[in-house]
Amino acid sequence: MFKIIRYIVILILIMLGLFLLHKNSPWFQDKIEITKLFFKSIASDTKVSPDDIYNHINDQDFTGRLATTTKTTVKSYTSTSNDRPKTVAKISIDGIILYTNIERQKAGLKPLTKNLKLNKSASEKTDDMFTNQYFEHTSPGGKTAADLVKDEGYKFQIVGENLALGIFETDKTLVQAWMNSPTHKANILNPKYTEMGAAVGIGDYKSQRQWMAVQHFAKPLPICTEINEVEQKKIDAEKIELEVLERELQKMAGVIESDPAISKEYINNYNSKVVIYNDRLNTLRVIIAEFNKTIVDYNVCLKG
Repeated sequence: MFKIIRYIVILILIMLGLFLLHKNSPWFQDKIEITKLFFKSIASDTKVSPDDIYNHINDQDFTGRLATTTKTTVKSYTSTSNDRPKTVAKISIDGIILYTNIERQKAGLKPLTKNLKLNKSASEKTDDMFTNQYFEHTSPGGKTAADLVKDEGYKFQIVGENLALGIFETDKTLVQAWMNSPTHKANILNPKYTEMGAAVGIGDYKSQRQWMAVQHFAKPLPICTEINEVEQKKIDAEKIELEVLERELQKMAGVIESDPAISKEYINNYNSKVVIYNDRLNTLRVIIAEFNKTIVDYNVCLKG
């Protein structure tokens, strides 16, 4: 009996020694940390993906930033690669637009129409940020989304922009990251926008391989009858000529009233000029009324 107890005590001492020997090893510490991470996720009711555990072991921590009118820093989705994002990811312009419209439809909004000019302006923004190594709405040269959209010949009433920087595996995760940010969500769900374009690219940013994505939202100017500037100039010129003629008639009337002996020829000349003045004035009034109607129609069209 005592012999069995002695063996048990020896076995316990051996196990305790092995434990003390290995408890500070990196492998052992990793296992402890993974266990903590796993149990923490259960306690907080937060799902921990295999990618999180993988990157914890390999000391990876990629952070994505999103920005609209204010800077917002968020945790991006993490790649399973060792130190670079996957270059073959399921991200595309059409995919970004698709999932953006899915979110709008969930909110009871009309989907946005893809516009090639907005795609181009978004692409210019992506290229410029990689080239000049910045992540802001205003470029180092002072250009904004409005400038880029105008450069593509797109006439808009309103325009907006969402930016993303980080590791994004799919269109869905990218759009979801934007939706998790109130300012970006506000752009995606803005009922005033009717069209959008997008661009996504991968490149070196601040010595790291990163994805950059851009959304450009806009509402184009409606196709309205433009104000006839030539007609406006003609009206202005006629008003000036009539003002000159009016001053001349006022002087002639003063002469007639002050000189009872004024000649009949002078009076007839005055009366002839009055007829001409009144005819031209009435014609101008009609032209101005028609011109003003085109302005009203144009303004109504813009608001529509």
